[in-house]
Amino acid sequence: MNLKKISLLIACLVLFAFPSYAGTIATSSITAAEIIVDVQADLNDDSSTFYTADNYYQWIDEAITEIVNRTRCLEETVFTITLSEDTWSYDVGQSYTDIETIFYDSGVTSDKQKIFTVKKQNIREIAHSKETGRPKVYCLWADKVLVWPIPGSDESGTTLHVYAVEFPSGVTTSTSPIETPAPLDPAIVHYVKAKALFKDSKELKGQYFMGLFDVSIKNYILNILRRNESDVIE
Repeated sequence: MNLKKISLLIACLVLFAFPSYAGTIATSSITAAEIIVDVQADLNDDSSTFYTADNYYQWIDEAITEIVNRTRCLEETVFTITLSEDTWSYDVGQSYTDIETIFYDSGVTSDKQKIFTVKKQNIREIAHSKETGRPKVYCLWADKVLVWPIPGSDESGTTLHVYAVEFPSGVTTSTSPIETPAPLDPAIVHYVKAKALFKDSKELKGQYFMGLFDVSIKNYILNILRRNESDVIE
């Protein structure tokens, strides 16, 4: 099978690889061992003499990290930051791969509780005036959340709700859990098969399965997460 045929087949799979429905972040509860069994069966590698266990753990870990970076699917961390008067820089206090969004919570007032979106902005574009009050924009710098306008006395003690994308825990043993959503399990198998074939100098077959990996991620983003095609991270 030449590259042109491979490209055509992969293009067709973009349309048909996933049904179009809304999904969740629920996992299938499988472990690395089950991914390895699937790959070994397809590669006829029952002896594990050429591909070591560490090879498989590394490739599974790479696949999961790539999936999280491109789909932002580990949407499980929500933490809070309490604002202080005349303070615009706040420690996050825990690890994350990126922040999806931040909400400002005015708290319960004589009126009613109000929630506002704090928009992400480039650090070069904030703090260009002396305005104080409710934070409207934020940026990330040196593991700190910087907000602007700078909170005043009315905002002291109110809260930022920070929605972050977690780092995967990592795959180091056969019992390491697969943390990504269940519909992406086949993508991990495709990636590991591709890396195994590359190791075996079977470049063309490896490219085919790496193409399937890319298709699986794009279809998950478009058809399950329901994001626009422009949101697909290459």
